[in-house]
Formats: sequence, C-alpha cells, structure tokens
Amino acid sequence: MLSVGNKNLNLTNRNVTCQIITEKVDTLLEVPKVRGINYFEAEKDIHNWFIRKGELKLELSDEFVSQGNFSMKITFLEGKPAEIALLYLPQAWKYYDFLDFDMHNPDRVGEECEILISNYFDNSSWYDDLPKYRQKIQFKEGTNKFSLPVKEIGRKIDLDSERKTVHFLFNPQKRYRIYIDNLRLVQKTSKSTF
Repeated sequence: MLSVGNKNLNLTNRNVTCQIITEKVDTLLEVPKVRGINYFEAEKDIHNWFIRKGELKLELSDEFVSQGNFSMKITFLEGKPAEIALLYLPQAWKYYDFLDFDMHNPDRVGEECEILISNYFDNSSWYDDLPKYRQKIQFKEGTNKFSLPVKEIGRKIDLDSERKTVHFLFNPQKRYRIYIDNLRLVQKTSKSTF
C-alpha cells in the first residue's frame, strides 16, 4: 500500500510500503544572462532557416566568426528582394533586455536590411497581415553589431508565444555576400523568476 498524504493507494503485485512526503517549494530560477537562439555551429542551424523569397544560398562558414567556430554565410545570387525566416524561437523573451546579433559585410558597399519579428505562422500561412515588430538596419563594410530592445518588440508581439518568427528582408542591388553570427537574447540587468 502506498500512502500519499491522507490517501492510500493499492499497488498490485507489490509487497512494498512507502510514504511520500510532499511539500510546496517555491524555487527561484536564475535566468541565464545570455540565451543563444542560433550560433550557426552545425548544418542543422542553417536548416532551421527558411528562404521565403529570392535567389540566395545559406551555408556554414569559418570566415567572420564572432562566436564559436562558424557563422552563416548568405550569398545573394541576384540583385532582387530576398527574405529568410527563423521559426520556433525560445519562449520567455520577457526576461531579457535585447535581441543581439552580429553581421559582417566584406564588401565595400553598404546595404540595408529590415528585421520583422512576429508571432504567427502555421503550415498554410505566415499571417502577413498581423502586427509585427519592424526595424530597418544599415550594415556598413566590416563587422556590425546590432541590439534590438526586447521591450520595444514586446509592444508589438506576445513575448511568451511559442510561435515567434524572425525575418530578415534584404533588397540587394547586386550579387554580394554577408555573414550572420551569434543571434542571442541578452540580459543587461540581473533577473530572476519563480
């Protein structure tokens, strides 16, 4: 017979008696200061990205790495609009202050990119008409470090949603390449949660 609190449970074919003591404990969970979203260290990290539009190639590269051993190299094969999207991002963004990433542009020409962050997608739709966080960024020749405020993102989307997506929209004027690395959530101040 198993005793749990005030209840006795019969266990068939067992000659074991035990008592389970349960108590409620509020555990303080430390939130890590940095939570990686995509460090581009394996082929699977590249396969998590979807090419929604344009002619481009995504691959691992050991050039222009800011974290680990590899970065993601994006080669634009033509000067036409292109879009890539990353799905199934971690929950609990509300415990972080910034979404950071590094982008390296080895070419001399500066380019512009638009970042879209949204909540909704499924097998049949990206729900393009629903609210999104939008931010245009300019990346110059060399390494560019970007930091998007999570508080601002949270004004447009549900930060706890399991269905967050990050889109990078490019409008290249010619064939060129860029490198992205170290996509992460960063906490600038110490935070804890129950």
